Amino acid sequence: LRYPLALYPQKAGRLEIPPINVRFTTSAGFGSEEKAFDFQTEAMEVTVKLPPGARQGDLIVTTTSFELEHDWQPATAEKTGDAVTLSVSRRADDTSAMLLPPLPVFRTQGLASYPQAPEVNDKTDRGDLTGLRSDSITWVAEKPGTYEIPGIRFQWWDPVNRKLNQQIVPGLTFE
Repeated sequence: LRYPLALYPQKAGRLEIPPINVRFTTSAGFGSEEKAFDFQTEAMEVTVKLPPGARQGDLIVTTTSFELEHDWQPATAEKTGDAVTLSVSRRADDTSAMLLPPLPVFRTQGLASYPQAPEVNDKTDRGDLTGLRSDSITWVAEKPGTYEIPGIRFQWWDPVNRKLNQQIVPGLTFE
């Protein structure tokens, strides 16, 4: 049997992976005496680098395929008590959905924000992993005023083309 372990480093620098204890038993067949094995892997060190053009602290997903869809419903709020909702769906190959960052929640006086629990799904097809994440946040105008919800930038590193990509969900301003 083989048990692969995937590493998803969150920041650049030296990463030290301690030895891993491995224990198992085997037998030559049904009814045969079992033999126990107990050993330890070697420690490992990995150097993680930031992609060119990325800044320290940026959250970057590594994938060869990234898709982003977004929707503002409705596109404006006209009176106190009105709500606008931003829904964002992301799909990335070769990465788990848990690594796709949540939407940032912008808090502004007079504008209440209500983030919903995300839908996070991984799909595996013959060893190919696809992460799917859907988030939504609803903002409610609690008092009159002009409000601006800033745009959101998503970055991903394409290791095959060695390119840092980004896509921006436009912000929304309403009165």
